[in-house]
Amino acid sequence: MLSGRYFFLASMLFVIGCGSSGTPEPVGVVDAEPAVSPPPYHVYVTNEAGGDLTVIAGESHDVLATIPLGKRPRGIKVSPDSTQLFVALSGSPPAPPGTDESTLPPPDREADGIGIVDIASQERVNLVRAGTDPEQVAVSADGLRLYVANEDAGVASVVDIASGDVLASLEVGGEPEGVRISPDGSVVYVTPEEDNQVSVIDTAANEVIAQFEVGARPRASAFAPSGDRAYVTAEKVQPYM
Repeated sequence: MLSGRYFFLASMLFVIGCGSSGTPEPVGVVDAEPAVSPPPYHVYVTNEAGGDLTVIAGESHDVLATIPLGKRPRGIKVSPDSTQLFVALSGSPPAPPGTDESTLPPPDREADGIGIVDIASQERVNLVRAGTDPEQVAVSADGLRLYVANEDAGVASVVDIASGDVLASLEVGGEPEGVRISPDGSVVYVTPEEDNQVSVIDTAANEVIAQFEVGARPRASAFAPSGDRAYVTAEKVQPYM
């Protein structure tokens, strides 16, 4: 059993699996937080450049499967009942900071959405239209709603999972990256990189109720279990508490 002894981190690193020869074998290059299921502990890693998803055994670290997904899979979450994965897919061309976007090819908006993967069959079974250029996704504890950060639109979408309907599209700031639900489910923190801030969404009202400044280019946030603190990573300075 894992029992808190492992920490899975992926940020432009090779995920390594050992083959029968004992030689490390790269299975992908990732730029998103992996998702981990409950026992038997599988780790799910999106491979943005490869357009697929790697399934890793949490105990042995063996690569169990590679699942085709679509263009630029990034953020990923496991459903509360551990039957599905929700993956942010983007048809926008990669554009690092400072890129002249006029030189880029046009985005493929048909590729944008939240891919839904059935864990049992290891197949993508649906694509929910949640906005343009989705970067990260969070799922509510009751498994009813998704909260999606749409990077190029500066919008966070609230999506009903059963119907696929977008319930709200909220302006949260430039290039929203991370999205995180508080432990009690009352608010969602979204981190817009361009505006160096956190936007707070009230989940009952589906409204942005607060915005506050943090460090330069905030990427992600995490709540303490008590919910009385949140930790925000900023790309160019030390983490905020």
